[in-house]
Amino acid sequence: MIKVACFGIGKFTGFIDKFFQAVWTVIRRLNLQLLLTVAVVWLIVAAFGGMTFGVLIVFTVLAGLALAYAIIATAYNLVKYIREAPAEKSKKKPSVKDIPEDGKTENGPVYYRVAQNPRYVMAEYPDRYELYFDNDGELELVKITLRTGENEKDDGNLQ
Repeated sequence: MIKVACFGIGKFTGFIDKFFQAVWTVIRRLNLQLLLTVAVVWLIVAAFGGMTFGVLIVFTVLAGLALAYAIIATAYNLVKYIREAPAEKSKKKPSVKDIPEDGKTENGPVYYRVAQNPRYVMAEYPDRYELYFDNDGELELVKITLRTGENEKDDGNLQ
């Protein structure tokens, strides 16, 4: 009987935990932290009887500013997400499996292992060089260097 009761309490507390995590995620996504802070302080002041006409005006102005901030910040984040999301999805991260034995790909970069440290991979494009770190088969971008007249390919430098 005790195990059943403990199991039920554990499930209930797990549900409560997930519920509050979901609520907090919505509050963060909509930038409502400042507005909720103003509302809580207003409730505390009202509970202790300090609500005069001047205090009411101050809290009204603060609530309006907090609401304006929430709307502007949410709109900004939405526009930022819309602009950046397609670019991130379209760019596929390279992996070690994508690199052919000779390092040359059709219509793509030429790959080299860095001689000083073979865990680094250099990708040579017509307009830039990209340096990657081989993290257990997944390449993580370290640096991009644009090609200029000073760093043009010299056959002995990259190998």
